[in-house]
Amino acid sequence: MLQNHKRVNSLYGSASFGYREWLTVDVTGRNDWSSTLPKGANSLFYPSLGAAFIFTDALRLQSSWLSYGKLRASWTRVGNDTDPYQLAAIYDCNPWGGRPSCASADRLPNPNLRPEQTTGEEIGADLGFFRDKLILNATVYQKSTTSQILPVSISATTGYTQKVVNSGEVRNRGIELALTTTPIERGDFRWNVVANWSKNSNRVLSLFNGVSQIIVGSFWNVNVTADVGQPYGNLTGYKWQRDAQGHIVVGDDGLPYRDASQVALGNYNPDWVGGITNSISYKRFNFSFSLDGQYGGQVYSVTKWFGQYSGVLANTVAGRELDWNNPGYIVPNAVYSNGQPDTTHVLAQDYWHNTFYAQEPGIFDATYFKLREARLAYALPPSVSRFLGFSDATFSVVGRNLILWAKQPTIDPETAFDTGNRQGVENGQLPTARSIGFTMSVRP
Repeated sequence: MLQNHKRVNSLYGSASFGYREWLTVDVTGRNDWSSTLPKGANSLFYPSLGAAFIFTDALRLQSSWLSYGKLRASWTRVGNDTDPYQLAAIYDCNPWGGRPSCASADRLPNPNLRPEQTTGEEIGADLGFFRDKLILNATVYQKSTTSQILPVSISATTGYTQKVVNSGEVRNRGIELALTTTPIERGDFRWNVVANWSKNSNRVLSLFNGVSQIIVGSFWNVNVTADVGQPYGNLTGYKWQRDAQGHIVVGDDGLPYRDASQVALGNYNPDWVGGITNSISYKRFNFSFSLDGQYGGQVYSVTKWFGQYSGVLANTVAGRELDWNNPGYIVPNAVYSNGQPDTTHVLAQDYWHNTFYAQEPGIFDATYFKLREARLAYALPPSVSRFLGFSDATFSVVGRNLILWAKQPTIDPETAFDTGNRQGVENGQLPTARSIGFTMSVRP
């Protein structure tokens, strides 16, 4: 069995400077030496510089509506190495029948790998209004990653199927907003709201040696790709052939034709993500609930795609509502090659089996929103807490994953099939569990 060994030696330093408590500057520097990079070229240096300016203090701008204001900016560079044994060929050995069995890897090593580098800049502001009843945090950022260490496909006639290379450049730009407010605070009643929203846009600016596309992951005939000039994370596969008006083209047998080549069916990155938490307190009671989710992005669901092929999903009843082949299935929004509307009734089993050859039916909108948590808490009276041997105690009833709103009913779009580059893929995911329980928080 292959054993991985990796060593990283590091030096780190930092310095902070302040002036009159309204200006601070932080400087850091770190250097790593990694065993997974070529000897003599395995040094990674990444510095950072950050500054914060509290302008309401420096310029004495506090007022009845502006209670606090800070501007901040930072610049950083981060390095990254790779997994062990990417520089030279190795054998993967595993016991077989009580004897060692070794095989060479199918990935061509690269003895000249360089470390990845990510350079980022961001500016932001923290503002407090109406004696901090309303607090706004805003950040705008840009990050560029160069020399990404990725495998690229090569001809199998070389004896390998992939080669490890330093790829081109990927850029991320985005905005993050957070809002904290207390709409009502009167006597024993308090209502507090915390909301956050963020949007990230990325683009592949260049790839290895002028290559226009790199497959960074694949599963069940869908490839996760990086395409020059497009967002990272395209889900690439086969779709149905369509005419200029968008109608599906079917043959004389009434079954759709598949396009000759793979195309981008979607992208796993959402348009934006966000959430909101409300907390309402009255005397010893507190009720809070949190909603969050994402808008946009696509997921390739093997569960949906394969479930349709095998006829186990509810939507495959179409065409056999009355009997096994009654009334039959007519492909919706379809035409023949001559442009005439499709009128052929096909056996439902034949239609759904035919969907195996195109991954388009397994792609769906990953938009979802969840009632992530609801909590009702009661702080016990001091006399009861002391009787139990504590200075204070709080009893809570907690529910998690209580409600899911999604554009499709088959799976929970919040899925993580892989921790690597193969994102936006779902396969055999267990249903998300809804839980209701209680907690007891105490202080000695």
